[in-house]
Amino acid sequence: MWGATGYNAVVAPNLQANVSPVAVPSLIDSAGPYNGVHLFAQTASPSAYIHCVLEQSGNLFAHFHCGYLNAAGGASPAFYLAASLWSVGNSGSFYDSPGNGNCLPWGVGGAGGSSQVYCTVDGFTGWFLNQSQGSTPHRAFLPVGGGAFQDHAVKRTPNTFNQLTVLFPLHIFLERSSGNAYSHIGDVLDARCCNVVTVNPKDEVTIGADTWKYFPAVASTPPLTWNISNNPRTSGPYGYAFRKNA
Repeated sequence: MWGATGYNAVVAPNLQANVSPVAVPSLIDSAGPYNGVHLFAQTASPSAYIHCVLEQSGNLFAHFHCGYLNAAGGASPAFYLAASLWSVGNSGSFYDSPGNGNCLPWGVGGAGGSSQVYCTVDGFTGWFLNQSQGSTPHRAFLPVGGGAFQDHAVKRTPNTFNQLTVLFPLHIFLERSSGNAYSHIGDVLDARCCNVVTVNPKDEVTIGADTWKYFPAVASTPPLTWNISNNPRTSGPYGYAFRKNA
C-alpha cells in the first residue's frame, strides 16, 4: 500500500502527491477464493477509516488498514497506514523468532514501512515510520509487538480473575524534532489490540452498546520453536478487535 495526500489516475501509485517513502508490505498466499473479507469502515470526517481483515483460509488472516487517528492535542492530519506481513515455511514463521522481519499492524518493528503515520510535528510535515525503519527525528513509537507501548499489557492478559480478554487502545506516539522524545498524537479509532489466546477468530463480545470482533494478527497456530524450518505461521498471542458499527 502507498499513502498519499492526493490521487492522480495517470500517475503510478508511488508517484502520487506526498507519497509515503516506502510501500507498506503485506503477503497474501493466493488470488482466492477466500473464506471471507471483513470490512469495518467509517466515512465521517475527521476520523474516516477502513479496516480490512482478509480471511485467506481457516485461521489464516491478512490485515490492511488506513484512516485518520482520533487525534489528540490538535495533531493533523494524523493519517495512518498499517498491514501484516509474515514469513512462510521457515524458522521466521514463529512469532518470537529474532530478526525475522515479521510485521504486525501498528507494530513497533518489522520489514519495510509496515506501519506509517503522516502528520505535522514541530513544523515538519511528512511520514513517520516505525522505530526499526524510520530515522530520527521522524519515527513513530507504536503500540504492538516486543518492546512496544502495550506489549506488557497484552502479554499479561487475559484477566486472571475472570479470563476475559482485555481490549487495549492503540496509542500512537511520534518523535519530536529534538530527537528521542515522543508525544501522544492520537489513537486508532474503533480498533483495539488484545491477547487472543482464550478467544477464537471471529468471536464477538458486547461491551455496553458496542460489539467487538476478534481476529489474530496472522494465525493463532500454537507456537512451536523458532529454529525449525517448517514452522507453521503463528502470531502467538497478538490479536485485534474491531468495533462493529452496522
